[in-house]
Amino acid sequence: VDVGLGTEEDFRAAAGSLAGAVALVRHEYPFSSTHFHRRRKYLLAVEAGCSAFIIANNIPGIGPVAGGCGTRGEIPAVGVSHEAGLALARAARGRNPKVVLTAVSEETTWRTANLILDIPGATGKSVLIGAHLDGHVLAQSAMDNATGVVASMAIAEGFSRHVEKTGHGLRLAIFNVEEWGLEGSRHYLESLGEGRESVPILAVILDSITGFPRLSALTAGNAAVESLCVRCEEETRVGIDIVRPLTRNSDHYNFQSRGIPALRLIAGYGEHSSLTRYLLTPADTEEIVVPAELKSATLTAANLTYTACAHWG
Repeated sequence: VDVGLGTEEDFRAAAGSLAGAVALVRHEYPFSSTHFHRRRKYLLAVEAGCSAFIIANNIPGIGPVAGGCGTRGEIPAVGVSHEAGLALARAARGRNPKVVLTAVSEETTWRTANLILDIPGATGKSVLIGAHLDGHVLAQSAMDNATGVVASMAIAEGFSRHVEKTGHGLRLAIFNVEEWGLEGSRHYLESLGEGRESVPILAVILDSITGFPRLSALTAGNAAVESLCVRCEEETRVGIDIVRPLTRNSDHYNFQSRGIPALRLIAGYGEHSSLTRYLLTPADTEEIVVPAELKSATLTAANLTYTACAHWG
């Protein structure tokens, strides 16, 4: 059954034909105020009694779309190319359409780790700069999220030479298993209750920071975080757009949902024609990372982090 974009309205409209059927939905540009996440589409298919879930890439000519659903998988789910989606949609309009979906998977237990480095300051408190290391097998995950990892490491290296000039310390956090339910940062935050490390006073998460010349800060409406962004924008003349709704699309969510001030820096929010649209596809390779954008984004993130270490609180 072709369920269009796969919104709640789409699933309600198709409710009478979904039980036991394979649901076909479309991927969307993932960073906008109107985006309906694939996780929600998948769960709607499960609730409707569908037997399987197919999500088709919205961009032609680049192959399938990847991405986890943040669940162990009540029904099989696969991502396909834009062209395959068109063919399946045509078949769905036929009489008594049938599709055979063969999904072969293997569940394996792996052990991984978050990488944490503390550079102490004078106050005993720390600002966290972080990014996730994991990606998807379709490509190199160059934009999502090698850009964030490289920038975070460069900022920590530069900060280590000037730590005596700031009050708060810096904590570099390279998280794992972000693409599968933000598990790495969740585990990290839960471990803080065991007393090994202090809770950071602010978290700056870098995730997909190239693809468009202008950056956005996902702040969840925190006034102090937004004031920090405005201050840095005034000092550097580099614009940072503020996005206030709480979003669950990167590790900043785990901090914000626990009441810890945090932001995610991202390029291309709301810009559907930006190179950021190639995330989760085979096109996310180093060729689409613009060096000038990476340098500019790193300097912007460095200014935010350094200002927070010197003045936060």
